[in-house]
Amino acid sequence: MNATQTEWLVLGLLDALISLTMIGAVFLAPKHLLFGLYVPEADRGSAEVGRIRGRHYGAMVAVWILGLAVGATVGLWSGGEWAEGSPEAAFGAALVIQIGGLIPVWRSGRGQALRLKQARNWSAEKPSKIVIDLLFRQRQRLVGNGWFFIHLAIVLVCAASAALHWDVIPDPVPTHFGISGGGRRILA
Repeated sequence: MNATQTEWLVLGLLDALISLTMIGAVFLAPKHLLFGLYVPEADRGSAEVGRIRGRHYGAMVAVWILGLAVGATVGLWSGGEWAEGSPEAAFGAALVIQIGGLIPVWRSGRGQALRLKQARNWSAEKPSKIVIDLLFRQRQRLVGNGWFFIHLAIVLVCAASAALHWDVIPDPVPTHFGISGGGRRILA
């Protein structure tokens, strides 16, 4: 596997990780909210709410696949062949399509949720009494501290990858490039 193919693989895996994170973030949303709107307890398991969430999941996956297809097409078109394509162009095009596609998908889901709220006359419950609680913020947190281990795992995977591929990393690293593209000062 040459450097270009490795770059295709790494950027493809990075795009898959970003896309799956965007799709998976929807599953972390609390059940009492639907696109930022409060859903009463009685309607949280209703077919209409499930249909809106299901359409959103399907649209997210479709946007992800469309972004991958456009990215692969742009990447291969810019180089002509698998080993000569431009993975940077592919990654950029895929992210533009995927992140740009989130906007209309979210707006569509929000519009459906607003129509359902209006049809069902939803409103948020008002608390009957207010109690001072020092642990209130801790209980209101949507994401627990354990989710930050994902970030630690990514750093550890990158460090392990650098350790495994240490022989591939060049010893002399140019720190400044001249107008002709050659390195001027070498840091060893």
